[in-house]
Amino acid sequence: MGTMTEMVVSRAVVGGVCVVRLRGEVEAGEDGGGLAAALVPGGRATVVDLSDVSFADSSLLHELLHAQRLHTAAGLPLVLAAPSPPVARLLDITNTFDAFAVAATPEEGLRRAAESARR
Repeated sequence: MGTMTEMVVSRAVVGGVCVVRLRGEVEAGEDGGGLAAALVPGGRATVVDLSDVSFADSSLLHELLHAQRLHTAAGLPLVLAAPSPPVARLLDITNTFDAFAVAATPEEGLRRAAESARR
């Protein structure tokens, strides 16, 4: 049986773009508001690096959709970068992939976010 991996959220600003990195298991009740706070628009754009998410339930989807609405209202781009297989599956089965700008890698996400912010 696998071991539980606690969710870790980090946030940094790179060239004016806010980069939020999620690692571990993202599930309801575990966050304590840290994820929601990290996804608040900041900088010229936001990239959410999802490459190290090992499990994701509907609470992650809820926070990402909420962040998308906040960014749209503020006129700021939000890019999901490198969704891990569990995140990609969540977006796929809920038919929400098209609700987001998605980049294959964190580097591509940063580039796309920076380009979108210049427009």
